[in-house]
Amino acid sequence: MDYFTDDKDVEKFLVEEYKYLPYLALTYASWNRKNVPISLAQYIIYFTIFGFMIFAFTYTAYLCLDDIAVWSQSIHFAIVGIICWTICLTGFFSRKEFIISHRNMMSSFCEYQSGDFLKGLIRRRQKEKKILLIFWPCYYAVCALIATIIAPMIDIYIGVNSDVTNKNGVFLKLPLALWLPFDVDNSMVLYLVGVFLIGAYCAISALSVSSGVLVATFIKQQLCLQLRLLNYSLKELENRSKDEYKRRSQNPDLYNDEERKYSSCYKECLKQNIKHHQNIISAHAQYTYCTVTASFFNVLSVPASGYMCYVFSNFCYFFCYSKYLTFKIWIFVLIILFRFCTIFCYIKYFLGEEVRVSAYSIKWYDHDENVRRSVSIMHFGCLIPLEFKAAHILQLNMQTFATVMNSAYSYFNVMYAFKE
Repeated sequence: MDYFTDDKDVEKFLVEEYKYLPYLALTYASWNRKNVPISLAQYIIYFTIFGFMIFAFTYTAYLCLDDIAVWSQSIHFAIVGIICWTICLTGFFSRKEFIISHRNMMSSFCEYQSGDFLKGLIRRRQKEKKILLIFWPCYYAVCALIATIIAPMIDIYIGVNSDVTNKNGVFLKLPLALWLPFDVDNSMVLYLVGVFLIGAYCAISALSVSSGVLVATFIKQQLCLQLRLLNYSLKELENRSKDEYKRRSQNPDLYNDEERKYSSCYKECLKQNIKHHQNIISAHAQYTYCTVTASFFNVLSVPASGYMCYVFSNFCYFFCYSKYLTFKIWIFVLIILFRFCTIFCYIKYFLGEEVRVSAYSIKWYDHDENVRRSVSIMHFGCLIPLEFKAAHILQLNMQTFATVMNSAYSYFNVMYAFKE
């Protein structure tokens, strides 16, 4: 079955690329005989915690409809749980596509994958990868620490917490206001159990989201690298053709005297570019198919309702009320959303457009009908947009970012007017 297929080469590559983060976050579970008990235990623990906490936060929001601060916070953390739950489910049900996507990253996209230019791109990618491997896990770990430890301590320090510890069955003295089926006010053991549940929930969420973001970022890096290489090779098509002619010809100085042979070399090099572009489009399609099922994928597939609630709740919670829990969140969310929207715009409009212009700019008019036909085919292929959509609905671009910002500002005005 595809859901339990293992690929040793891909697993080795995953460790090299992401260390052990996909295994810890269940983005990719190992199903070999030795690791089956560990993977099963992970799924049981993660899904139990996510299921219970999503229900608890949803029920908390229902009990606190008259308290917009607690309501918005509960909705926010319930959405985070849904995001992480969906990431784990995607890692299971899209396992085959996940393996194929990373097998593509391991393989050579083209026949001319060599040279100083490519080595420079690879060195640049390796530097970025080292930074991101540290940045994203630390970023979400800081988010979890602020939510569970730092923000409650700030609330206590500035005297925000009231003397009320229980409101409609919601315990307000926990790091996050939360309904629980047991009384944590009268038992230190039960209070510590509640704190542990919240801490485990935030820790697993940080693992899941950081793993998902790293997978998205590294595959995006590979697509960008290949598009840059394709664009460079199109610009160097004449030189590549001459090099190919030198390799074939017994007399490398007679280009004009053997026009047919040179034309054959030119067509061969152009065919390599077309195959390269097809491989990039295929890898992009496989990648988007792998991620589209995760319609709540945090900052990878940004669903309108999920991310707007994510942003809206933070605007409302920080500006309209005095608690500081989400002070960092709305700023961090906007930074991430802006980064990913600009990345996807860069791939589609800049790199994709550069390849199209480079394909048209070669001297196709100096060659025969076969070369012109090949250029037309590639030019038509460049019109296929390298888009990233959430659940095939919401396209990630700067227009999406502007829409979220405008909607968040409108929602903030409504909440502020409501408070007044």
